[in-house]
Amino acid sequence: MVTSDQLVVYIANIIKMKQFNTQLTHREQNALEKICAKLKVDNGTLEKAMALVVRGEHTLTPVGRFSDRVQNLEDMLFIALLGGELSESEKEEMRSFVNKLGLNDKQVKDILTETKVKIDLRMTALECGECGLTLEPNTKFCMTCGTEVRK
Repeated sequence: MVTSDQLVVYIANIIKMKQFNTQLTHREQNALEKICAKLKVDNGTLEKAMALVVRGEHTLTPVGRFSDRVQNLEDMLFIALLGGELSESEKEEMRSFVNKLGLNDKQVKDILTETKVKIDLRMTALECGECGLTLEPNTKFCMTCGTEVRK
């Protein structure tokens, strides 16, 4: 797992990718919040990451073990692709980041395909309004918190 200092960079990488287009949409903000929750990122860490990007002091930087770096790439792609296809500036930055990771074209293609599948599933999946758990179709109650699912 990445250290607290590395988490700032990890989250800044994600935010930086969206900076190329516009402000975060509600969907992208929600996805970023889920990523932060998964990583147990506190508000202070998130604020530090945002400040780095806003001040223009951040370049995409791989952090942590190789698996953390690949997960960061997946999270960056997920947020970037929620708004549609990658812009040319996003593609350029992503290529630079991928080169730093040392991934080959097949690995990148596989990650991109898996990320697009996750997005497609997210767009059609139900989500618990209380805890955010992704639910199976036709679920009546959340398996985690028991909240009734409203469709």
